[in-house]
Amino acid sequence: MKPLQQLANRFAENRINNIHFKNKSSQQNGPINAYCKLKERPLTANSCVPQYTGWKTNKFTIKINNSDNCVKIKNGSLVLLENIATSKIDNNKILVVGRCYEKIQDFVNTPCSSQLLDIHEVRQLGSLQSWPLEEVVNKLVRLPLNGDKFVLIPFAHDT
Repeated sequence: MKPLQQLANRFAENRINNIHFKNKSSQQNGPINAYCKLKERPLTANSCVPQYTGWKTNKFTIKINNSDNCVKIKNGSLVLLENIATSKIDNNKILVVGRCYEKIQDFVNTPCSSQLLDIHEVRQLGSLQSWPLEEVVNKLVRLPLNGDKFVLIPFAHDT
């Protein structure tokens, strides 16, 4: 039976699996295409370079080059993203920079409010703000309606 050898083998397997898992997860989370060299992207007072063209998390991937890249923040705000940058206060923190939609209403209201399904009709962007990346709870698809209105629909999944 050799229990000591079996124990050593299980320990070695566990160690290899943990190393593989850590390496795999570190490749999944983080910047996409490294740094953004464009200086035209907006920054808030608490954000600075380096800036990023995209970021991948366990739940979703966001890319700034998409003109329709929207997210939902923990506080319920619906945000059109304009930049991903580093925090001036804590260089280890990543911030998403964007503008909240100020006018939010039902896209449809029969048979029930579309907002119950997290589907919103939006218009009129507010001022530039930033939030820690951890505050983003969901990625949204922005589809144009007539005029300056859009419908925001949550992604079922990403990654």
